[in-house]
Amino acid sequence: MGLACNAIHFIDLWNYFADFSDYTLDFETDVRIIDSKRAGFKEIIGGLSAQSGRHNLSLRCDQEDNGQVVLDISLIIDGERIELSEREGAIRWLLTDGTIIKELPLQVLFQSQLSNKVVLDLITKQDCELTSLATSIMLHTEFLRKAATLFAPSVSSELKQLVPIT
Repeated sequence: MGLACNAIHFIDLWNYFADFSDYTLDFETDVRIIDSKRAGFKEIIGGLSAQSGRHNLSLRCDQEDNGQVVLDISLIIDGERIELSEREGAIRWLLTDGTIIKELPLQVLFQSQLSNKVVLDLITKQDCELTSLATSIMLHTEFLRKAATLFAPSVSSELKQLVPIT
């Protein structure tokens, strides 16, 4: 659950809620690159923040002493703050002063647990709620442009070598 292979999914979810047409993203100074569980690929641990107008996203991914990687997400959309903590298994809606309005259990599903829903929608409705290609390109471009700066320059022009993430 590192930033390299999963941040784009949460950026996409943030866009689903906030419906913006552009954004900026910055990795925090504490990010570090580690080996991915997939041979030849890397993972990003640390934090990132993104902004679009008055909408904000903060992702924090840490590696615990046992090697497990955990992700914490904070969204500010239309003045409402929402925190998702995989570590605590909770989603919270908060006031600006930090007072918790509502708390519910959170389970982050793997993509393999979601694909069947998309396929069923395509079969039954001839449509699905996936992000449009144009929006996906916009979201990926900013993320990959900033992620590429974290990796050492490569003599290879292959994208997987420029940004070796899955």
